Amino acid sequence: MQSLVKRFFIVLDDIDSLDQLDALLGSKPFHPGSKIIITTKDAWVTESCALFKTVGKPMHAKHLLEGLCENESQNLLCFHAFMCNDPKVGYEEVLEKLVKYCEGHPLALEVLGKLLHNWDVAYWEGCIEGLKKEISSRIRNVLRMSFDSLPSKNDRDLFKHIACFFVGMDRDITETILTACRMNTRSGIPNLIDRCLLSIGWNNEFKMHQLLQETGRFIVHQESPDKPWKRSRLWCHEESFKVLKQKKTPCLAF
Repeated sequence: MQSLVKRFFIVLDDIDSLDQLDALLGSKPFHPGSKIIITTKDAWVTESCALFKTVGKPMHAKHLLEGLCENESQNLLCFHAFMCNDPKVGYEEVLEKLVKYCEGHPLALEVLGKLLHNWDVAYWEGCIEGLKKEISSRIRNVLRMSFDSLPSKNDRDLFKHIACFFVGMDRDITETILTACRMNTRSGIPNLIDRCLLSIGWNNEFKMHQLLQETGRFIVHQESPDKPWKRSRLWCHEESFKVLKQKKTPCLAF
């Protein structure tokens, strides 16, 4: 009997470490005709992984993802800010400034558009001034501004809780935990979803763009950069162990 040929089509999204890639791909070559798509911020991991060091090194090609062009950026920002592809009269100049600031980054444009929806030109101008005052990366400035604009401390705490602990976890289980911690999830979760700071996956799990999660954790880290026991949340095993080893009492938010 003729053996069954198994070709695979594999998509590995957001790979951030060599160990992660080696664990998923292994070192044995796949059957000819198989295709693997890998997205990562560190392209070197594909060259260094065990599979690419084998004798039969697979044929591959690298593709650098570029930002949206100016016209596409404007359309995306307008779609979320005005619910159409064209700017309202009087917004053309301020819209151009914000499009240039985002440098074609889709997430920044989407989050910023949601933030500015139904606001007047003066508010848009104020937004630009706020972005200029920040000293971190441009995309982080946009995401931080959206976080700061959340309507309540409850919503801001929810965002930080989820970013630090609950990305990928079941929504129902997470909401039960957060509600038991006296968090208002009934209005807070929809507020985060409406502002594109959170989404729900096919399996009812919490999903958050990696840049948003990094922003949430960065905000918590800045509470006390050098003294982790003074932060409101600890999610890193190494730092948690350091706090326990030094017999420090963390100022946890729960």
